Amino acid sequence: LLPKTDEDSVAGTYKHDLNDKVGMTLSGSLEDSSSFSYQGRADDIISTAGYRVGPGEIEECLLSHPAVAMAAAVGVPDELRGEAIHAFVVLNTGYRQDDRLAADLQQHVKSRLAFYQYPRTVSFLDELPLTTTGKIVRRELRDSLVRAGGAAS
Repeated sequence: LLPKTDEDSVAGTYKHDLNDKVGMTLSGSLEDSSSFSYQGRADDIISTAGYRVGPGEIEECLLSHPAVAMAAAVGVPDELRGEAIHAFVVLNTGYRQDDRLAADLQQHVKSRLAFYQYPRTVSFLDELPLTTTGKIVRRELRDSLVRAGGAAS
């Protein structure tokens, strides 16, 4: 990844694009020997109140609730925490979406995972956006919240 240098060369910059392979762009600066920086790939990790949280564990916990057919968790901008966890839920037949069920889902996660992993807000959807291979497209969910001006409940 680093440029080859010899005694006569000066420090420079580099960029290596791995987007086709793993969705990652590494870039950095070698302008002085005291600093080096890189930019990694954008992923679904949620950084909330100083904790790094993967959405999978939250989604698995939500799926263990009898009302939940499908679930997705994303981070949304939050002044206090950096990001807050927002859950999107598709309900099983026979369950009705309301504030009481949203609170029950929050408590369900709070009682099973770390205190910082429970979703601060819950939205109910008829379906989640999926790729052709069935993976949740969290980017679309996150973008819909940003367009709406924040976390919906």
